[in-house]
Order: sequence, then structure tokens, then C-alpha cells
Amino acid sequence: MSTAAIAAKLDRLRAAETRLLELAHRFGRNRAKIEVVDTFIPRNLIPLVSHDHDMVKLGNDDDSFVIHSVKVTSDQDKTEEVNAPLVLLHGYMNGAAYFYRNLVGLSSAFDTVHSIDLLGWGLSSRPRFELKRIEGEASHKSDSFMVRQAEHFFVESLEAWRHSQGIPKMVLAGHSMGGYISVAYAERYPERVEKLVLISPAGVPAEESPERQKRLDEARKRSLFFRFVFGTWSTLYSWNSTIGSLLRMLPEERAYGSALGYVQRRLPAISDEEEQKAVTDYLVLNSLLPGSGEYCVGAFLTQFLQGREPTELRIPRLKVPSVSFLYGAQDWMDIHGALRVEAHCGGEKDVAVYRVRNAGHLLMLENWQEFNNGLIHATGKKINGIGSLPERVTPNDVHFRDAARILSAWKDGVSEISSESLEAS
Repeated sequence: MSTAAIAAKLDRLRAAETRLLELAHRFGRNRAKIEVVDTFIPRNLIPLVSHDHDMVKLGNDDDSFVIHSVKVTSDQDKTEEVNAPLVLLHGYMNGAAYFYRNLVGLSSAFDTVHSIDLLGWGLSSRPRFELKRIEGEASHKSDSFMVRQAEHFFVESLEAWRHSQGIPKMVLAGHSMGGYISVAYAERYPERVEKLVLISPAGVPAEESPERQKRLDEARKRSLFFRFVFGTWSTLYSWNSTIGSLLRMLPEERAYGSALGYVQRRLPAISDEEEQKAVTDYLVLNSLLPGSGEYCVGAFLTQFLQGREPTELRIPRLKVPSVSFLYGAQDWMDIHGALRVEAHCGGEKDVAVYRVRNAGHLLMLENWQEFNNGLIHATGKKINGIGSLPERVTPNDVHFRDAARILSAWKDGVSEISSESLEAS
């Protein structure tokens, strides 16, 4: 893709982001100031094979990458005490503005809300995703090597952003792949995380629950669309390719039509045509820019979307006092891993699991009011909005596999995660 073509798509993506942020004011009763911020971070912190081949270069500083973010502050009266800001991390193939339905409402409870385009996505720099060996890793052929490389890419860029912003401590909340990255960050920099909120996070379960496996088997049998999607995903994964690379092969009109169909099928809560178009534009233009961060998926997850180093076995070791999970009631992500985490911790850590009604994996869009209330409640803040709280779920409420057996296996070394590898990361 030529430099001129990339520049044109960047301009269109900025315009799409602006439209979503204009819509954001519809979702919240308080008045809020929304601004976009570009933060420069040192590129030598990221372990790339080469720093000379950016897929999308932003700014004129050859020594820096750009981390793009949305910053929201409310003019609503709050306590005089300055609280830790809320930092939101988006999911796979998404961006900061994907939280547009939540930004204003959440700013009623937090002094500041930051939603970040992770390095390699959105309007942040997109370096070529070719990572060099991290000092201390034993073998470049191991799963651990791949995982640590990819985690380092996101964790160190997020930490550099935090440092540049002068944020001593934050409430960190990540959706899907952003949830996985949030755990990796909290593992490396626990002193910077006041509370951790995992929103339908990827890579949690150490084992597939029988209930979820049964649902997947039934879906494969009855749904031609599901078999097509799963088959396409499996093929792309085996080729070390991505959904974005597939969209970039299509004519833009066809890519747009596919994305619009996805929004209409997956997000019936978005019924307004203007809003549908704004979301579709944002998703398509984000995907049509040269790929970068999207290539992390093979490092973090197996072909069957299981974590290579499941966070179910890592979260109990975090030195973070509070961890909350939010899932949609119709979520395809497996809630059982989160429930086993709560059982593992046994009261030693404040862990809570919630389900948002009338929502699936994209719960922050499908039921934004209950999602906002759930996140605010989970972090101990006062709820100023309207609507209900999510359902609190405990290990005693839902059938799940024997947590004691899994914990025993973990302690006996079945997990490949070791203290040494965690320290090396």
C-alpha cells in the first residue's frame, strides 16, 4: 500500500473516530469533555527485529512511536480527592472508540477516563510485527518464547504511555484480547494497577468447560454460517494470517458490506442507521490499514482460542488486590475459568464475577447502561446512572469443573508457567 493511500485511510479513520465520539454524548446524562491525545513513547523499548520498517508511521520523530488515545473528563462534581483514572483497552481488531457508548457515563464516576489504541492498532503507530528474542528466554521454539515476545510488545508500550502521562496508578479494564493484555501488564507492573477489570477476557480457561464444548458442537451441526466462520478462521490461523488480512484482499465495497452485515447481525442493539454506519466505517477502516498488532493472536491463543499460557493459572498469582470479571449473559467466552479463579483465590484476593443481561461478547455496546453500572460497582465507585446492576455469579451458582483438581495440577507443574519465566517477562 502506497504512502499516499495509507495517509488517505488514516484521515478517513480519524473522521470515523470523530463521528463515534460525537455519538458518545448520547450515552450518558452528564456533560463531558472528550479529546484525542497522541503520546510519543521511545521506540527502543519495544523488542523489534528492525525499527526501520513501520507499516504505518505517525509523526516526524524517528525515535518514537505514537500511542493514540481518547481522554474523557466530566464537569460533574466529584470528591476533592483525586482518584486513579480508568484506562480502557480494546479487544482484537477494535480500537479506543469502540467504547463510545461508555465513555461519558463512566466519566461520572472517574475523574478521568482514557481509552487507548494499543500499539499496532487504530491510530497508534503500526510497526512491522517482527519481534526479536527477549533476553532470558531459553528457546525461540517454545510457546513461552512466543507469548513473552508478544506480551512485551503491548505491556512495555502501555507502560511507556502510562509513564509519559504521569499516571502513578490506574484502574485497568480490558475487553477480550485487551483483557488478556491487562493481565500480562498487571503481572509485570502490579504497583501501577489499583484494580483490574476483565471484560469477557480472552485466554482465561485452562480447560474447556463441557457446557461450552456442547454449545460449540451443537452450533457446528446446525449452523452453516458457524461452520463457514470456523473453517475460515482455522484456515487463516494455519496460514499465520488474520481477519484483517482477509478484508484487505477484498474490494473495499465488499469489505464494507461484510462489516455492515456483521454489525447488523451481532449488534441488534444498534438500530439507528447513522450509528450502524459510523461503527461499520470505524471497523472497516481500522482493518484496511496495514496489519501490525493483529498478528499477536497466534502467539497468545491456539487455533481453538485457548490461551497458550491460560490466565486462569496466572491471575491468582497477581499482586493486585482486586480482580473483577464482566461477561455477557449470552457470551461465547467461557465464564467457568473466571469462576475457577475465584475458587482458587479462596478469599485471599478480592475476586468477583458478573454477568450483564441481554448481552453477549460485546456487552459494552449491547447493554451499555448495565455494563457501565457493573464496571463502576466492581471498582467500588458510586453509581450515578440509571439501570440495573449485573448479576453476581459465584462458583456455587454455576456447575463448573473441579477447581481443586486444576489447582493441584497447576501446583504440581503441569502448567508451563514458571516463576522464572514470569520474572523474565
